[in-house]
Amino acid sequence: MANKRDLRDDPEVVKKMALLLSQGASMLEQTCPVCGLPLFKTKKGEVICAVHGRVYLVASEEEAKEVEIDEALKGVEYYVSTKLREKMLKDETDEVEDLLRIIDLIERIRALREDRSKIDKQGRSSA
Repeated sequence: MANKRDLRDDPEVVKKMALLLSQGASMLEQTCPVCGLPLFKTKKGEVICAVHGRVYLVASEEEAKEVEIDEALKGVEYYVSTKLREKMLKDETDEVEDLLRIIDLIERIRALREDRSKIDKQGRSSA
């Protein structure tokens, strides 16, 4: 079995961690579930691992599922937006309407999820 190298001794990782701190990020108590390094919270509120990038901290399986859905929606939106841009640049309008319809559906799904989230939060705060 090969020895797993300690990333805390990697000069590049140390540089990335120092850069995050110099940019105003704060080191968190939580560690990356993949590599075990400390996580950082940026000024924008994103949680970042110096090695793996953005990390989502979740308190439950339900929260994990919500994050997965959000990320899937972002992926679909990115894909459709890219295809839409390609079609428009090539002046191929045959699929544009379908692509716009997909973007509209994504926006509706997000709005419904946001409304549901607000209702859930109100229910928990009044309990």
